Amino acid sequence: MDLDDRAGRFAVQGEIGCADCRGMLVFCFRIPFGIPAQGNRRHMSGKPHVFRRHLLIGLLMLIPAMGLAAGKEKVARAVFTTGVENREPVDQVLRLNNTHREVYFFTELRHFDGQTVTHRWEYEGNMVTERKFEVGGPRWRVASRKALNPAMTGRWSVTVLNGEGWPVYTAAFDYVKKEDYPEDAILPPPPP
Repeated sequence: MDLDDRAGRFAVQGEIGCADCRGMLVFCFRIPFGIPAQGNRRHMSGKPHVFRRHLLIGLLMLIPAMGLAAGKEKVARAVFTTGVENREPVDQVLRLNNTHREVYFFTELRHFDGQTVTHRWEYEGNMVTERKFEVGGPRWRVASRKALNPAMTGRWSVTVLNGEGWPVYTAAFDYVKKEDYPEDAILPPPPP
């Protein structure tokens, strides 16, 4: 396969890993900008040096982002639960009947150090309340509590917002009438 074809394939796929970037850097420097390699005269026609220059500039712009990818912020665990003990959820709620008067949303955050993370509670798609947390380390566990009104059955959700206000995770559970669903849907807690 010709290196020109390989670089074009990388650009079309849209997902570039570190190994791909190293390969493209080698490609960029194989033929210096505008100077054809010996025996490779086809590069004198057209403007491959312009392509290589743009490719190199793009790769140089990716270098800081690739360095940050290792410590990228993420939500490691997030569950609705009926309680939190020792900063861990006691179970995992999928559906609760309206005999329950409260629910918690537990979140384990990774690499959100120094940010103010928000739990945005919504009922049937409408925001009800927000709870903000200051994250003090690379692994941080938080939980917010919501008192439930037995008349407000339906879909409840929580969206986790990062320090810039962007959504990074959303989860939902169903709060139902006991007459319709006498049994709750509760699972064991996820492993730490």
